[in-house]
Amino acid sequence: MTITFRPVSRDNFYQVMRLDVRADQKSFVASNAFSVAETTIHPDWEALAIYAGETLVGFTLWGQDDADPAGEWWIIRLMIDQARQGQGYGRAAMQALIPRIQARTGGAPI
Repeated sequence: MTITFRPVSRDNFYQVMRLDVRADQKSFVASNAFSVAETTIHPDWEALAIYAGETLVGFTLWGQDDADPAGEWWIIRLMIDQARQGQGYGRAAMQALIPRIQARTGGAPI
């Protein structure tokens, strides 16, 4: 399974906003709209659409929380659309995301 990440852009914005988790998961993750909005007050955070091939399967948000005294980098959000859950996309996304973050942060702890 090949996972790639693309910025949330004009091309995929509405598709990313339509991604959703199951009803019983909604209290565990903020909406994608809220997450993208947070990048306006945290411009160093990166909002990414998660793709399997050309299929949009999820969304992630990562960055350094300036309120964290340890200066650690965080995967702030990771969600896989309810229609794609249980198919290995979440695990594959994490396996692809962690090295991407480490490459951009010089190997800082996540």
